[in-house]
Amino acid sequence: LRDVPQYRWWFGYLINTFFSLVFGNQELKGVHCVQSINVATLAPGLVIRALTGASLVYESLEYWPEADPMACEGIKNFWRRYESRLIKYCDRVGTVSPQIAAVMSEKYGVKVSYVPNSPPLEEAKKVNKKEGNRTKPPTYETYFVFQGAFAPNRCLDELIRAWPHVASSAILCLRGFDNQERHKLSKLVSDLKLRGRVKFLPPVDQEHLVQALSEVADVSIIPYRKLGLNYANCSPNKL
Repeated sequence: LRDVPQYRWWFGYLINTFFSLVFGNQELKGVHCVQSINVATLAPGLVIRALTGASLVYESLEYWPEADPMACEGIKNFWRRYESRLIKYCDRVGTVSPQIAAVMSEKYGVKVSYVPNSPPLEEAKKVNKKEGNRTKPPTYETYFVFQGAFAPNRCLDELIRAWPHVASSAILCLRGFDNQERHKLSKLVSDLKLRGRVKFLPPVDQEHLVQALSEVADVSIIPYRKLGLNYANCSPNKL
């Protein structure tokens, strides 16, 4: 019974997504290709494919059955069966790393391509790596920066707890949009009296992540814990 709220939320999300996308796109004409991003849009994509005669490209940014490592086994099994039944009808399937592609190919028996989940090279070329163009003033301090969603199981709490044990010149900066997890981390920083050494930076839109990181960071941190196949084989866009 304790897992009932998880089932109710996910089924409601699937139903709402399905009807929103199908009814919102039923008048599409002259479409040659439909792209479904992640598993919730897979069924609507197949219906739109049938209505329009277009090809369907399914792009899974994660191995969805284990996207939430804290989900109950029933939810994980549901996603495996759901994705496995529908994915075979797609014209092309892609993901973000060769490791996740191999996992999906093995689990579902289909060919899965991959494109790294990273910004275009043009963005990197715009970033001038010279120290003189950085927005933080030259100091003896070294800035360690995390950029991404604040979420459980990303080891950010462990990182903060470890920070009193590193050199005082090390400054930890955490950048992401406000949510409940951020509030928990902020309280932890206050409790450990680390306000001067752990800072929360204002969030930026995804298209500005590379520039924002280059302006502040000396070292970039991705402190994910190996929890299941998805976390072990992920390709974060901040990489």
